[in-house]
Amino acid sequence: MIILYIILAILLLPVVYNLVFPLKLPALDHYFYPGQIFESKWEGVRQEIIRQEGDKVYTEVTLKPGAQGPPEHLHEGFDESGVVKKGVLTVKLNGEIIELRAGDRLSFPKGIYHAFSNNSTEDVVLGAENDNDSIPVSFAYPLSQFYEFFDKPSRFKMLHFFFKMSLFGDTFDTYVKQSPIKIQKLIKVILKPYARVLGYKLESSKAPTGN
Repeated sequence: MIILYIILAILLLPVVYNLVFPLKLPALDHYFYPGQIFESKWEGVRQEIIRQEGDKVYTEVTLKPGAQGPPEHLHEGFDESGVVKKGVLTVKLNGEIIELRAGDRLSFPKGIYHAFSNNSTEDVVLGAENDNDSIPVSFAYPLSQFYEFFDKPSRFKMLHFFFKMSLFGDTFDTYVKQSPIKIQKLIKVILKPYARVLGYKLESSKAPTGN
């Protein structure tokens, strides 16, 4: 019985700690700066920050030839939009597959499953054309920290990713199609206390000194 109590204490202490000392996001007012690069060779995706305006971030995304992009997913709280500046982008939107070429606009409404990839032999470049072609800073913040996990040689890189993802809770507003959204949210809640105990942390400002 004593051993059982010890096991329960070990399991529950991180949960109690997380409730008493909740994790807080850092100030994100000036987190991003022009020219900042986030890249995953494994995904074949490169993002360059164009600018941050208040709670919006504008980026230019390059998909390398053969890049499969993210899995089919949706966002509950924001729409995605932009313009194809170069190449041929393959889009899956609500089950329909279409090709977009330079000059075409892409629009992914919130709550609709979507995915995009580059099935060509040339780079595809996506950019912002107007003020609405942005993503929330609160979403860009966790996204920018995930690329490093995809390129890790470890066979446990996805496990690292899930622990890190749990720190952000619903702030990381992305839910893949393969699993019910409620289950994905529950997994974040369960993993978060133990992620903190294991040393996973939120990054502070990336802005260069003096900005």
